[in-house]
Amino acid sequence: QGALEILLCGIEMATMQLKTHRFFTAISPLLFCIVVNGSSLPWGKLNLIVVTDVHTWVSGQQRQIDGIQKTADYGDLLSFSSHLKNISTLKMADIFLLNNGDIVDGTGIGYPNGESVTPIIQKIPFDLVNCGNHELYENATLRNLLTPNSGLVSHFSENYLTSNTVLTSTGKHLGNKYRILPGRDGLNYVAFGFLYNMKDSSKQVKVQTVQHTVNQTWFREALKMGNAAIILAHMDFKDPLIDVILSRVRQLQGNEYPVVFLTGHTHIRGSSILDRYAISIEFGHYLDTIGFVGINFTSPPTFNFSNIVPSRENLVNITNISSDRFDTEEGIEIKRIISITRKAMSLDEVIGCNPRTLSPNDPFTWNLYLNTVVPVMLHVKDRDNYFSMVSPGAFRYNLFQGVVTRDDVISFSPFHEKFYVASGVMGSILLGIIRNDTFLASSSHSMNISNIKPEKQYNFYFPGFYKDRIEAGLLQFSSTVELSAVETPLNTTSVWEKYIQESWPRSCEEGLSNHGTTHENTLSFGAIVSNHEKLFVIIAVCVGVHIPYFLIYE
Repeated sequence: QGALEILLCGIEMATMQLKTHRFFTAISPLLFCIVVNGSSLPWGKLNLIVVTDVHTWVSGQQRQIDGIQKTADYGDLLSFSSHLKNISTLKMADIFLLNNGDIVDGTGIGYPNGESVTPIIQKIPFDLVNCGNHELYENATLRNLLTPNSGLVSHFSENYLTSNTVLTSTGKHLGNKYRILPGRDGLNYVAFGFLYNMKDSSKQVKVQTVQHTVNQTWFREALKMGNAAIILAHMDFKDPLIDVILSRVRQLQGNEYPVVFLTGHTHIRGSSILDRYAISIEFGHYLDTIGFVGINFTSPPTFNFSNIVPSRENLVNITNISSDRFDTEEGIEIKRIISITRKAMSLDEVIGCNPRTLSPNDPFTWNLYLNTVVPVMLHVKDRDNYFSMVSPGAFRYNLFQGVVTRDDVISFSPFHEKFYVASGVMGSILLGIIRNDTFLASSSHSMNISNIKPEKQYNFYFPGFYKDRIEAGLLQFSSTVELSAVETPLNTTSVWEKYIQESWPRSCEEGLSNHGTTHENTLSFGAIVSNHEKLFVIIAVCVGVHIPYFLIYE
């Protein structure tokens, strides 16, 4: 079985290399792929513990889409990293704990705008924190980020990196442009925090292009201060911008300067060998992965890494410490704060029983929302002229069959956006707006565009995420259409909670037959299962993706 796991792991990563057209290194993972068996980690001279795109899942994943237990929370993360730092001291090795951004927009504990989760994040002694795109959409989130003395930028100080993000008003970087991490034996590591070329941030900030940033004098001078570069890059592990950065590094520091890119944003696991001295690695999302990278500065260097499944049992086994000694005082304190915060926010309050799992990948979910939840809960009177759309990223996680808590709803639909309506829009104009905007056109799966009749007038409902785009489109095609906020206290999150409370059984013991009120046009889900039955569907997954492993690249 172990030999099979090694083979599958190698084939998976070799295939990945071929897909990224790095043919000359495609055989390397197959030859040097090793499966981690619990207590093993790929230690090197430089070691990095990495989380990315946590999106406020600091409580861990209590329900898993793939059936694999990932229930470790931020308290476990802190205890785990503390033990690894102690081990690194014994090994005379360097180790750093890194966060690659997108800390907000995910679960109930992050509402509103990251305020509740900020004190928890600040308890983790991250050596580097990058800024993600979700930190930059809303002014309220930015205020929380930048609040003097209590904001994340102030708290993490020089460890908070924003290499290509500046304040519009001053042109100054939100955080630090770079950071020099001192290591053992005279080694220094220069770290950067890049964000992809984001164009739809709050007007209070500007994301400078990566191409512009790497040609700045400070970037050239910073590279000279490090024996190797650690580049936090909030972008896909194979984003072309990675090549832009590496190409500039090679121009300035030569072909034998070690570089490790720690990427994110696309919520996947993946890696790519860039050349003999550089690698790009992405470590999942929603605290479904704790990344570990070990680098040895041989010639060429070896880049070893592991995707650690964050179950408490797995973390205990890896540290080789007994379960009763695993929790540190600081880790226990974070668990206490998480518990108190969840209780204060009533996140575990049961609000209903879901007859069937709703998945972002299931057309049924979008149909239910667009054709039932929105028109019913917003009391749309003229259904014949009703049309609506939703962001393609609106639903972020499964809303599982069975018991539904307030936190389940927020994790499923976390953005709390206002509803807007453009009244009396001709179908021809509506089609023109959608087709003329590349982003709207790419969102066609989240609306029934095929049903639009050019000669018909529509009342067009949409979330605040689209307001500026729709408004600009209306000005281009028509100056007479009225756009206004829908008069309702509901938003894109609370509309689901209200719908569940009014349309689904209060508890799974009740069943649909005993539920008193259902809305007209509510879709039939079928029978409710008992709360005592198993509610999880185990999905078959590729073995190589989810078994902890690391690769040695030479």
